[in-house]
Amino acid sequence: MFDLSPVMQAEVSSWTPREQSMKGMVFATKLVVRHALIWYAVRENFSFKTEHSNLERLMVSCEDNSCPWSIRAICCKGDNVWKIAKCKGPHTCDEIQNAHDGQMIGSAFLAYVLECYIREDPTYKIKNLCHVALADLKYEVSHYKVWDAKQKAVAAIYGDFKESYAELPHFLSKLCVISDRHPGIQVVFRDISRDFLQPPMTEHRYCLCHVCDNVNIRWNNETLTNLVWRAASATQERKFNATFKLIENVNWDAHQYLKDVPKEKLALTFDESYRYGVMTTNVSECFNGVLKGARSLPITAMVKYTWFKLNAYFDDRRNKSIAQLNSGKKWCKYALDIFMRNKARA
Repeated sequence: MFDLSPVMQAEVSSWTPREQSMKGMVFATKLVVRHALIWYAVRENFSFKTEHSNLERLMVSCEDNSCPWSIRAICCKGDNVWKIAKCKGPHTCDEIQNAHDGQMIGSAFLAYVLECYIREDPTYKIKNLCHVALADLKYEVSHYKVWDAKQKAVAAIYGDFKESYAELPHFLSKLCVISDRHPGIQVVFRDISRDFLQPPMTEHRYCLCHVCDNVNIRWNNETLTNLVWRAASATQERKFNATFKLIENVNWDAHQYLKDVPKEKLALTFDESYRYGVMTTNVSECFNGVLKGARSLPITAMVKYTWFKLNAYFDDRRNKSIAQLNSGKKWCKYALDIFMRNKARA
């Protein structure tokens, strides 16, 4: 259950969803006061209207003019908190006659309610958040309102998209971009005025699939294409040189074409570990699935999420390895399965 109590001092009575507001309750901000009042109104099935609101005070009253319920909260400048200074009531409006439409549940209040869930898991699906809202508020909230609330909660947690892009360069040191040889991409990386896309900030590498496709389209030779793949994937310079020599024997024009490609952009052995062994852009499809729920986040939050997700994968593998070693197993399951298959074929 969402915890509503925003009380700042232990000696002040805390607010509970079914409790009438009390004089002296203290809140961190005016927004928290309003959210607490909305929560209470939702629970008690009534609506209130704002009589007055500024930087120093907030006055609300029941929408039913015959009901005496009203609250006045003020800002205590010395303590930098908001306090309920006056309460009138209780409610005399009939709960049964009031429409159970949840009209007080706006997207801003809903974002306040759902923020703790989204902070814990930013990939929460909208349909699941709809169920959470129904369980906490006892009202069925529209899909669009939940979607809008999630956008506001994400902005409250991670900052808006403009702030996110401003923070992004901090996370782009030692970046490796793997792409095809599209002329537009080439122009961008050759533009020395874009210093953030130049070494050592950024390294540019070519996708091996696209290189091989270009070779195959030009010369339509399967043997040649396979040799290009083998040369670019070689992890030792001598193996690269030997395979590159074979390419020259098979097709001299293709050899000259590949000679014009900077070796560090093409071959793994000259990469200096910027690729981390990734030779193609196909890995992006894998990450699209892993990071599917994070696509709606601001760009910097997405980068942070990627880092923490990757870190969690490594930590999970480490814990599994330790558990297997402690149980007396010398080989991981993947390697053991290969051994057993080879043994069965022997």
